[in-house]
Amino acid sequence: MMQPWNFMIIRDLEIKHRAKQEFLRANEEAALVSEDEPQRLYQSLTSEAIEQAPINLAVTCDRSRRPHVPGRPTLLDPDLFVTCCAMQNLWLAARAEGVGVGWVNLIAPSAMAGILGLPAGIILVGYLCMGYVARFTDASTLETAGGESRRSLESVLFYDRWGNRASETHPDERPTDNAPSRRTSRSLPRGSREP
Repeated sequence: MMQPWNFMIIRDLEIKHRAKQEFLRANEEAALVSEDEPQRLYQSLTSEAIEQAPINLAVTCDRSRRPHVPGRPTLLDPDLFVTCCAMQNLWLAARAEGVGVGWVNLIAPSAMAGILGLPAGIILVGYLCMGYVARFTDASTLETAGGESRRSLESVLFYDRWGNRASETHPDERPTDNAPSRRTSRSLPRGSREP
């Protein structure tokens, strides 16, 4: 099993302050090179969560942990992809427990590597702010600040070939008389019975 990720819990207020300053620097730089509409978006983003969230979490990928990773000949960066999956799993688990998570992606990884003391070969994949929230919103912070809206499932779903939006059932997906039912094929916990 490939586990190239590390989770670094940031509690130190000085590190949080430096992360906030890096966000402000990167945000200002991004606003200067952006067109008018995105510039307003960048100016509306705030950094309070970096210092106010009880937990900041740096998610890193150790590229040297397993130099001969299965899949590397066909995928260039499977260790980075797996690290992103671990981060999303953490995010989904946090949300299920009522913990809010925000990804601070306007931070230069090289600057944060210096702030966090990351050695060579350790890559910052994500910087997260985590804590209990009063309520969850239906839209992301970027969307409510005027950024791009969430795309519909239909706009990002294709069948068999790029651009094919046909949604009819494929012949291989049609139920047959000899196919096991979902009811009989599921696993039950040890000692439990079918209802």
